[in-house]
Amino acid sequence: MILQIMVDQRYQHIQYPIIMLMYGKIFLNMVLQPQDYIPIPQEVIDMIAIANYLYSIVYSDVYGKEDWRNWADQLIISHDNLDVWIYDLSMARNKEQVFEALFEQMHYERIEIGLSYPLTEIIQGYYYYKYINKEILLYQLLTDAGTVADAGQNSKMSCEYFYSKLNQIDIDKTIANKENFITEITSYFLPLYREAMYQKSIIESITLEDIISE
Repeated sequence: MILQIMVDQRYQHIQYPIIMLMYGKIFLNMVLQPQDYIPIPQEVIDMIAIANYLYSIVYSDVYGKEDWRNWADQLIISHDNLDVWIYDLSMARNKEQVFEALFEQMHYERIEIGLSYPLTEIIQGYYYYKYINKEILLYQLLTDAGTVADAGQNSKMSCEYFYSKLNQIDIDKTIANKENFITEITSYFLPLYREAMYQKSIIESITLEDIISE
């Protein structure tokens, strides 16, 4: 199954991703260097890697059990010929079962479609979403971002970057309120937040007309 909707101009040069996270750890690392990236063919530009989108939003805890089940149930209620992973998603009781349900579809999307951002960075973008919505504090944002960077090994910033920022706060708590510190943090997270919100809007606007069974 693939999902097809229109995508804006920034996705005209989508590149294949290099990681997949599974059960919170590296499951697959394709170990590609930047020069090895393969441009996505024009004929798949409009395809959406929906399972990867769902993975990131669930991994970050922006979506909980009620959310992922409702998403799948809305499709199941109105259609009787969906791929197995959607039915499995509707019955998933925890995040591990969600990741298991999504795995094969994620792998297919990675090969046939590719991702505009690594999963690690989208998850960090969702953490920033939680931060600006006052669900977590700055210290927790940096902790979570460092943890997922350590697990995924594919964010622009290594886990050491985030841990160094935590160390700075530990030494001088007032630094977290200083303009230069906040500006630096924002400049990293803001593009990832915007991409995460784009993906979230796709998840929440997918309709049956967007589903193509092959």
